[in-house]
Amino acid sequence: MGDTSNSFCIDTTHIAPLNQFFKDAGSGTLASFSYIEPAFGHNDEHPGSGQSIFTGQAQVANILNQFMNSKAWADSVFFLSYDEGGGPYDHVPPVPGHSNDKTLTVDMGFLPGGSIPDISTIAVNPDSYKPCLDNGPPDSNGNPTPTAHCDLLASDPGAQSTDAPAVQGFAAQLGFRLPNLVISPFTRKHYVSHVPMDHTAILKFVESRFIGPSAHLTNRDAAQPDLLDFFDFTNMPWKTPPAASSIPVPPAAGSTCTPASM
Repeated sequence: MGDTSNSFCIDTTHIAPLNQFFKDAGSGTLASFSYIEPAFGHNDEHPGSGQSIFTGQAQVANILNQFMNSKAWADSVFFLSYDEGGGPYDHVPPVPGHSNDKTLTVDMGFLPGGSIPDISTIAVNPDSYKPCLDNGPPDSNGNPTPTAHCDLLASDPGAQSTDAPAVQGFAAQLGFRLPNLVISPFTRKHYVSHVPMDHTAILKFVESRFIGPSAHLTNRDAAQPDLLDFFDFTNMPWKTPPAASSIPVPPAAGSTCTPASM
């Protein structure tokens, strides 16, 4: 990482350059689970960070095209998501009881009952702890220090007893709504899932696949769907992957594409 303090505590025996992923996918020797992290500040698509988001889009296109045309395609699933909302935040607040306040009825008319399930089913406290103020032994200045479960400053959200996180713990909200794209030969064509989920649903999918349906780390992933509604494992809808020529090519970094000209 080039970090002299080794703050990231990275186990280098479990990290490889992206080219290794391409080699393993091409030879059909991918690990059972791989996690791809983009180059921070270079092609991770963070708006306003001085990088062109087109660079990240081109990287994603490259990864997916190589993956879809590799030996790994026949029996793999690729999940693509983001760690936060970035600049273009969604207009629907991901708060229990308010998930669908600004979702138009016309958008939901094709669904049974004409409604989208609220996210309250997955907004659960992962453990028995709620946000609390630093309460460890005082430091040299007499200020309390953070502990494993109590690390808030008096100015932090959740520090006041009436704050939503203090009342409901980490079930108070989930964060910004994000895409979860599922790319696989088994993915249903033209399918959009309306099942509430968060990032840990991907963990639930892995747990169900490799361990068992009751396996979980905390109450958070235990409450998630296993994402099996995305798949058709019988008919293999995308046995032949989409041709690269049918996939739009992202604009080049530095192009003249601007909000005014889109």
